[in-house]
Amino acid sequence: MTTEFVYSIENIFSDGPGSVFHFTKTTMYYIGPYQRSYKWKSRNDYDQVPQLLNDINEAFDNKLPEYFLQYITVKADNSNKWIEVIDGQQRLTTLAIIFYLLGQTDSKYNIAANKLNYSRYANGNIFDKVCDMCYNTPPDDDKAIEEQDLYYMVTAARRIKDEIAKWGSDKIDYLLHNVKFIVNIESNFVSSEEIFANLNDNHVPLTDAYLIKGLLLTNAVSRTNSYGRSLEYSEIQEKRKILGRMWDEMQTWIMQNQHCHFFFKSPNANTGMEYLLEMALCHKYGDTFVGDYGPDKYLNLFNRYNSKIKDTAEAIEMIAAIKHIYKKMKTIYGGILYNLWGFIQFSVPTKNKASLNMYAFIDKSETELLHYLKDEAIKRIPDLSIPEFSANNYEKLRYKSYNPYLTNLLLSFSVFIPWKNEREFRFRFYDYEISDWSFEHISPQNPKDSITVPDYARTFVLNHVDKQIKEGTNESATIELKELRERIANGEKIDTADIEFLFDSGIDEHSLGNMALLSRKDNSANNNNPFMVKKLIIQKRKGLGAFIPNHTYEVFNKILVSPDAEKPFSAESIIWNKEDVEAHIRWMEQANSEIINWINNLNI
Repeated sequence: MTTEFVYSIENIFSDGPGSVFHFTKTTMYYIGPYQRSYKWKSRNDYDQVPQLLNDINEAFDNKLPEYFLQYITVKADNSNKWIEVIDGQQRLTTLAIIFYLLGQTDSKYNIAANKLNYSRYANGNIFDKVCDMCYNTPPDDDKAIEEQDLYYMVTAARRIKDEIAKWGSDKIDYLLHNVKFIVNIESNFVSSEEIFANLNDNHVPLTDAYLIKGLLLTNAVSRTNSYGRSLEYSEIQEKRKILGRMWDEMQTWIMQNQHCHFFFKSPNANTGMEYLLEMALCHKYGDTFVGDYGPDKYLNLFNRYNSKIKDTAEAIEMIAAIKHIYKKMKTIYGGILYNLWGFIQFSVPTKNKASLNMYAFIDKSETELLHYLKDEAIKRIPDLSIPEFSANNYEKLRYKSYNPYLTNLLLSFSVFIPWKNEREFRFRFYDYEISDWSFEHISPQNPKDSITVPDYARTFVLNHVDKQIKEGTNESATIELKELRERIANGEKIDTADIEFLFDSGIDEHSLGNMALLSRKDNSANNNNPFMVKKLIIQKRKGLGAFIPNHTYEVFNKILVSPDAEKPFSAESIIWNKEDVEAHIRWMEQANSEIINWINNLNI
């Protein structure tokens, strides 16, 4: 529990040491004229007032050490000596009614007396009238109540009166000390109406990260200086603003999609700060990483922080831990470790090769982390020179819908070869991940029934048809070929079966040498087209800004050079045949060996 951010209900209304009034040097809550009227319902069991009472009862019966009524947002107004309530007036009003009614039997329980001032009422106090009507006005007379606030408050009071009649002193004590509010004190430099609009009209929620920010910043600034003198409220707020600017810098960075995804593979960058905060908490206290921040998990992470941070020293240490991890992340993202980290993070874990240990980097020097990442990267890249992978013409690396070894091998070509050639190269891991890459057969498994020969390939195809015409064995076949030639020349669709002579029927479609990586969207665009059409589609997609991996682009443009002079790529740029598959495997063998050696020798 903290004394400045999380307040027991007693310290919400009392004005002694440890209370919100004592801290802000104010005396009451103020409900401004822009606020909506009180509208909590009480008739049915699932209305707001009975639900609040039921929640308190359940927390008490289950002996919960703390039960939170979520948050209220306020702004201290020292000139008027009040705290303006921006969000939370319904809860505060309901609690005030409870204490006013408890005070009817024992005045010591009415800690809310004269603590809520409503701008719309002449003297600011409506609760004495609410209590009077609760006890003395029959429900049949409720229709005569003209003020909407008063009507809902009186009906709430009647429901509360019946419920608290069952309470003993132990439950009242539980309400005072174990039921708590999270108090969010807003800056005086922003208008109350603007804050109210953001919280209500724009539905801006207070996240775990936002609440933890308040928890740490309020505790990290001591209320006394080094000489023991109490600091003024304005001095404390100024120190918190400095910390707040640093915090906002960290939050802005980690909530960018590419940064959050790079470290946490989170599809929702809005939770990036929660991931960072949980990592810092786990690192400092050895907690278990959960990484679940859905609506039903609201306050879970905050509660974990709240249970650890008890004083100024702990808050300062926690902020230092968060800042330390943030700085290490920026170093990794912006430096030489980027491609290694990204490859390990986004390659597919294989047998005995676990996912990246997120905690490994926190306390390592850059050199130590480099060696760790190099070892982990090499573990994930299949070594084509060893029998485990080279046996039976790379049987283990053939196409299957899920083959992590094949994925990692193909990914390594697009990450490490460009990086080896250009030290500043940065692979686009975020685009890779969100594009949902899959395997692409360079030569299709089942060519489409009909295609239109691309303009750039038309001359080549026509020359092959002319060759077939010259070699024709009978007049009927020659006539058909001439008709085919005319349709191709006119840009009409033709059956792929009619140009079978352009395909290598002996090609092994699932061979390692016939595989590349491509996003599912680009893969769908290719749609079993022959190589000449796939090549054109990929070029157009890249021209439109689609992310095409380096290796895939180079394969379809046939700009790879086989190291084996006896098994080169075929000379024609618009076909992919058995000869090309074999040449591609030879290229992969050399590239794989160079990548592994280069990573082993990589230094800062």
